[in-house]
Amino acid sequence: MSAPMLSDLADLIASKLTAAPVTKTITFGELYHLYFEKRVKVRLKNHANAHYFYTVHGPRWAAMQIHEIKRPDVQAWVDSLGRKSPSAAWRALAMMRAIINWGMKRDYLPSMANPCTGVESFQPLERDRFLMPSELARFDAALRQEPRLIRDFFRLSLLTGARKGNVLAMRWDEIDFDLATWVIPGKKFKNGKTHVIPLSDRAVAILQDRYKASDGLPWVFPGKAQGDHLKEPKRAWKRVLDRAGIDDLHLHDLRRSMGSYMAMQGQSLLVIGKMLGHKDGRSTAVYARFDLTLVRKAAQSVSEAWEKLESIPVFDEDYSKDSKSSKVEQPPLLIPKNANIRLSAADQIRVEALILTCLNMRLTTKKDFYRKIGGRFQLNSSELERVLNSMAARGLIERHESDNGALTYALALGEPGGE
Repeated sequence: MSAPMLSDLADLIASKLTAAPVTKTITFGELYHLYFEKRVKVRLKNHANAHYFYTVHGPRWAAMQIHEIKRPDVQAWVDSLGRKSPSAAWRALAMMRAIINWGMKRDYLPSMANPCTGVESFQPLERDRFLMPSELARFDAALRQEPRLIRDFFRLSLLTGARKGNVLAMRWDEIDFDLATWVIPGKKFKNGKTHVIPLSDRAVAILQDRYKASDGLPWVFPGKAQGDHLKEPKRAWKRVLDRAGIDDLHLHDLRRSMGSYMAMQGQSLLVIGKMLGHKDGRSTAVYARFDLTLVRKAAQSVSEAWEKLESIPVFDEDYSKDSKSSKVEQPPLLIPKNANIRLSAADQIRVEALILTCLNMRLTTKKDFYRKIGGRFQLNSSELERVLNSMAARGLIERHESDNGALTYALALGEPGGE
């Protein structure tokens, strides 16, 4: 490097070291409104996350100039949020960091240290909950007591595996009854690409009944406000769960249920990804060369399995909230390795689904699986080994042995059409 260039570099470093501290910036409230108008409205399809963040957390920071916000203040705020909800704390910090970084990138702020940098946060917990086989009959019985609009919305959410927002905003011009497909335009889909969902016979029947009574409205699920669609029916969801005696089930878990049951039936990750619209760079080329026939067959198979489970009689038990709260949670059982344990068919399905979830979370050893799920079932090492062998034989998972004899497991990445 020449002498002039070294001199210039030295001057640049010196100017950075001796730069005067920032003493005046715009307020966080002003920056947020710029961010919402110029970033969220223009470039993002989902406006709700930013709006919710500012509605809930904006008042704390709105009047403060950005340079006045200090890292210890942000850390205290995140710690306070994390005591109630670690995932909410993680999302709030990520949003605040993004807003301030955007402000510097667009020159609404001078180059400065982001007060969110270095703040210790919480990792969001990955949910593994889905609608269990033992819950399907109760769930369906509870749905039958709801108005048709609500009943059909929840059933189509389950049968399509689609995101809540897409089902709420479903339009008749997106439904092709001849091809039995639902085409979600890219502008409405999370990854920005048009997504085609094959519809099972049951889903088509629900839609046909709704279409006959649609009165020319564009929405499959019209809302109370004229010209708008149904909004998230939170109260109805709570009613259904209370009536069915089901705990800790979110509406988004219906989407996870479709993927879980497809995996249990031995469908490849490529078929599941195609059904749910997952965007995975490793499989994009494979997605491009197979049609919806396999995906439709898989969705139909899951739909028929659910219909059988829903037909199981529901006995007159009190599944009210009071009866649920009176249950005493039993501590995990310590079961000897040589004990004669055999899971029921329903429990084996649940264990297999949890093992698949563990593998998605990069938990790959038998010890990992036992730590994650052993306390939930009467399950010892021998029975877990039997379940793993069964899953490997059916092509759900693969077993790998290292040079030192250590066993690990992985999801089976079968080609389309593979069993």
